[in-house]
Amino acid sequence: LGGARALLDLSRMDWAFACHFPDDPVLPGTLMLEGPLQLTGLCAAARGFNGSGRVLRTGSLRFRREVRPSDGTISF
Repeated sequence: LGGARALLDLSRMDWAFACHFPDDPVLPGTLMLEGPLQLTGLCAAARGFNGSGRVLRTGSLRFRREVRPSDGTISF
């Protein structure tokens, strides 16, 4: 069925780092989850699926590590 990949330039997310933990810049987990969800929705829409574009639940979710501005980019 193919696949998709997206990159997020972390310098564009400076506002999120500044707001989340002052003096400890870490990307909020909700934004780390938002990227793959938007990419999944885009792929589903491209294949003709209909829906509301809302996630009802994620089940068990665990992040491997923190994302910091020095990482430069993250990929989904």
